[in-house]
Amino acid sequence: PREGPRVMGFGSFHNRGKTESWEELLSKYDMLFFTPAYLLNTLDKLKVPPGSLPLIDLVIVDEVHHVGKKHPFRQVLDDYVPRTTRILGLTASVGGSDRGVEESQDRITDLLGMLKDAEIISENDLSTTARRDLEKGKPDVKTRDVHVPPSALESWFTDRADDVSKRLQEMRQGKPEDSTSHKLLTSLVVALQETLKIASDCGVSEALSYLADEYLAAMLLPETRNDETADSVQNVFVLSGLYNDLRHEVAEPDPMLIDDEGFATPQPCNKLTMVLKQLNELLDKHGEQQTFKCILFMKTRNGVKCALEYLEGTWGKGDNDMRKRVYEDTLPRKLVGRSSRVVSETLKSQTETVELFRDTGPTSCKLLITTSVAEEGLDFPECNAVLSADGISSDIGFVQRKGRARDDGDFIVMVSGRKQQGEYDRAKRKLANAEQAMRDVSSGKGSAEVIVYKPTPMKSMGVSDHVSSHDASMASRYNPPEQSIESASPPPPASPQATTAAAVTSLSTIESHKEEWRIRIAKHLEVVGS
Repeated sequence: PREGPRVMGFGSFHNRGKTESWEELLSKYDMLFFTPAYLLNTLDKLKVPPGSLPLIDLVIVDEVHHVGKKHPFRQVLDDYVPRTTRILGLTASVGGSDRGVEESQDRITDLLGMLKDAEIISENDLSTTARRDLEKGKPDVKTRDVHVPPSALESWFTDRADDVSKRLQEMRQGKPEDSTSHKLLTSLVVALQETLKIASDCGVSEALSYLADEYLAAMLLPETRNDETADSVQNVFVLSGLYNDLRHEVAEPDPMLIDDEGFATPQPCNKLTMVLKQLNELLDKHGEQQTFKCILFMKTRNGVKCALEYLEGTWGKGDNDMRKRVYEDTLPRKLVGRSSRVVSETLKSQTETVELFRDTGPTSCKLLITTSVAEEGLDFPECNAVLSADGISSDIGFVQRKGRARDDGDFIVMVSGRKQQGEYDRAKRKLANAEQAMRDVSSGKGSAEVIVYKPTPMKSMGVSDHVSSHDASMASRYNPPEQSIESASPPPPASPQATTAAAVTSLSTIESHKEEWRIRIAKHLEVVGS
């Protein structure tokens, strides 16, 4: 006899083959793992009727804080998952608002309403044994902030690139969106924004190299060459001085930073040299542990590349002994997401990197250099330290990155410049507001980390208001009035929650659930306040 459930995962790593129907797929497996977009595509391709998810008893949504707006799983929930299907949503942080606790509560109610009826389970709702096990599993992670002042050259470049971006945006105003001029200006504004990230991640020379490539690619297009806006763009760049004699633009420039022709030489920014210092200190602290592991987060793909090359000794100058020590003791590898726009890692190389980082052997990778792609969705059991070299831009990112560190680990946040400091301060405010809002919503029992969604029968399971006309036509084709879902499977008696939701008849299905939760929480807060 077969032991255990039949399990299969589907996504870019494995497709469903020539499966003809949803029922055929379910006849082969007991547990299915999908990426959200692939699940949505599968339901559409296999012609699963909207409002139904046959043969499924439980839907588990990981990282449920993402389920909003136009997220693929939001579409799955709205268009396919019936009210009688049980849903379990998991998240470490629901996300807060920096405008206050009340608005953070609104975010929570919106999430609960969007995902149908729900109850929040906090740590205090668990059994004594479960709480004790949970406490044992919580790592003692120390957060430390490191401020990295930009160099004079980096400050000059940032100010000048910002100025050029603003000028191009002013030129773009009033241009038709489908015009060549608008597209040219938009592409260069986007390139400048990426350039600023690269300058912060790697240094001015790498940023200039990227900007030059993007500028030439945009300006040399056949349709651009005959556009009068191109001449104005060229004048803006020339007058900016971005490519002209940097020696005269920077107060007391370091001779090592500027070559004889006035261009920036390939030198690491202050951030990279500080990253090296922090890694060296972490090795002093944890290096003797056989399972030492560290994740280094950079802002951009270029930042990942430059950081790895810097540690290898193939890019930049100085600190050679320290770089050699860090490289040989950590055997770093890079991990970036796949992209259709640029040459990126293959799935095979990504898988190999993840496995090497998970391994604990003498030739295993002990330092993973990555972007935000590694914040979620990957499991790393052993990790002593997390170094967030690109600051923190959101409260959810803060929770996810810190959660990577285990076993009395270190979480180091590096902040460079006013913009990053402002983003980091805002993320901490949002996190504090979210935690307080969750405590308020969950009867003051503490920060809830698990949200359990349970079904509430409804009298009608029609297509929600926001679905497209195409989906609506599909729904009417699959569910004609004489063969509705309700007649095929009568709902059980309506619960008090369903009665409350049904009473708000003037609102859409989603909005009615949101309003129901607002009413509930308002009543609860009145009780707590009294």
